[in-house]
Amino acid sequence: HGILFIKETSTENFFGKLHNYYYTHGADNRIHINAIPRLKYQLAAQEAERHSFLSSTKRFLTQCFLPQGYPRTVGKDYYNFQKWTFLQGIAGSASYVLSTQALLTSVGVSAGAALPAAAAISWVLKDGLASVGLVLFAGKFGARLDSDIKSARWKGDMLHLMGVGLEMATPLFPGYFLVFASVANLAKGIAGLVTGSIRASINRMLSLAENMGDVTAKHQSQSLAAYLVGMCLGMGITLSLPAGVGAVTGNFSCFSVLASVYLYASYRALRSITLKTLNRQRTNLIMTEWFEKKTVPFPETLKSSEKIILPWAAPFSTWLTRPFESSSTTPGMPDIVLGATISDAYNTPYTPGAHNTIFGHVTHLFRNEPYMLNYHSGTVWVVLKKGISQLSVLRAYYHSHLLIHTMLRDIAEAEQAWRVQRSAQFESEHHEVEAEDAQGSRPGPIRIDHA
Repeated sequence: HGILFIKETSTENFFGKLHNYYYTHGADNRIHINAIPRLKYQLAAQEAERHSFLSSTKRFLTQCFLPQGYPRTVGKDYYNFQKWTFLQGIAGSASYVLSTQALLTSVGVSAGAALPAAAAISWVLKDGLASVGLVLFAGKFGARLDSDIKSARWKGDMLHLMGVGLEMATPLFPGYFLVFASVANLAKGIAGLVTGSIRASINRMLSLAENMGDVTAKHQSQSLAAYLVGMCLGMGITLSLPAGVGAVTGNFSCFSVLASVYLYASYRALRSITLKTLNRQRTNLIMTEWFEKKTVPFPETLKSSEKIILPWAAPFSTWLTRPFESSSTTPGMPDIVLGATISDAYNTPYTPGAHNTIFGHVTHLFRNEPYMLNYHSGTVWVVLKKGISQLSVLRAYYHSHLLIHTMLRDIAEAEQAWRVQRSAQFESEHHEVEAEDAQGSRPGPIRIDHA
């Protein structure tokens, strides 16, 4: 079947009109022309126009917010990660509106009506002091952000919320505005630095067609859209709150809800990513499963076992010295220190040229390896020789795990042997006691006195 358009003229309509017909083949092998009702034609035209509008809108939104060639040009985790990141951006933007209102209220209360310039000076100083701290942080910890990007991103989000919380608290302590605002700005600046650095690694992973620039640009578009939606939500919350003391309480209540949504969305976004590179935590998971089950997990399986919130429950001292690194082993197992010095690895000062029996023995033992191992103080120390390759570093890490699992196996076997020995000894002592009790309760010989 087909559609046939015929234009006919008549004296009633000189300019003519367009009629729509369809034709069919009859049983008599003739073509029969049938007119389509005008109403049905109008409805079909409207449906086609609406479909065209929706298609154009979808095409426009896809062009603005999705990389070219989506979904063929991005990783399979792209949609879930961006979905939760978008929700996180909305919650963060709404929180920003609330914290800005709190900061402006605090500046007005602290400066009073004395000098209008005092508020401006305080506002500029908080940014300046935070910038100095941000430069120091980037110099100290910038190179460590790639060690565990999921954990580092989560800690960055926690820092961001801590900064927003401090800004929310400034109206309660107007006299300490500069301190609170500077620390809050520093925390948010560090969070932004961490998020931006890690975002580059994630964009590289999500780009499948050498389109990292396109993926990054579309992420910026999505972030701006989330920012605008969050701004509208934050302004609506601000306008709906009462003035005075009730506004501070209401702000904190709304901030608690938004912070929960922010952290939940962050966790779901990080959990949806499948990383295919090795770091301490993933290497430890792979080697642990290998030594225990003799299997190697796939990256998709491995991501469900990764610790994001508290990686391996590292001690508080480690959080202070290595805040954006996770421990190398699971709780209860010895730690592994890669790149240790000779003095730390062998718990003795080493002087070049001096005769050191321990060091000489170990040097001879590892003479054919580009690394040396030692165990003491509950830690496996790995000394890396100059010019070591990445593959050799991985071998050293594997050797360290082999040492750990061998020690744990020997300890478990020794404990099991001790339990068996102790059980046999206890059973033997128990039988001796029973025998002595039985002998003591046995009736003695009967004496018969003859009168």
